[in-house]
Amino acid sequence: MSGMIKAAGLTTAAMVAMLVAQQASAQAAPRYDQPTGIGYIGGSLGTTRVDRDCVPGFSCDDSNVGGKLFLGNRFGRYFGAELTYLRPGDVERAGGKQESEGVALSLLGFLPFDNNRFEVFGRVGTTYGWTKTSTAPGFASGKERGFEPHYGVGAAYNFTPNLSARIEWERHRFEYVNGDDDVNLISLGVAWRFNPY
Repeated sequence: MSGMIKAAGLTTAAMVAMLVAQQASAQAAPRYDQPTGIGYIGGSLGTTRVDRDCVPGFSCDDSNVGGKLFLGNRFGRYFGAELTYLRPGDVERAGGKQESEGVALSLLGFLPFDNNRFEVFGRVGTTYGWTKTSTAPGFASGKERGFEPHYGVGAAYNFTPNLSARIEWERHRFEYVNGDDDVNLISLGVAWRFNPY
């Protein structure tokens, strides 16, 4: 009899543990049914690469460390928008360097999995960038600014209803004095949600 009672007790404890674990897993993922959306803020750091041919006879480094800060809002499970300040790293060009930074507005589409714990997403939008190019004598130097398109893809994992991590690839186009260049950013970042429930 005592063995049966012990077995029943162990079974009950196991069922309770499973229910608690299931509840904890559900609570770790954010909900997206807020009537005003879910706001969040975050930052990412990674590596940038500029798609441009090097000038013969000069040192050339078309990659550097870059990053961004972003403020966003989710409109349900599948859509959102982000406002981003972007700072690609400076690159060497024709005896000088190219500097760039910008502000981007993106529309995002999300595809969540595992009760919103994991999701993949894509983005498309426009970047208002401003650049400065300084080169050796005989090559174009100066400043440019303007609107150009951008797009990208990424994935995110929600550790808690508030905290998530993301990995992204995105391509922004910038206007330089000697022509337009695509700047690719691969980054790792974190985001903090204001009102996940």
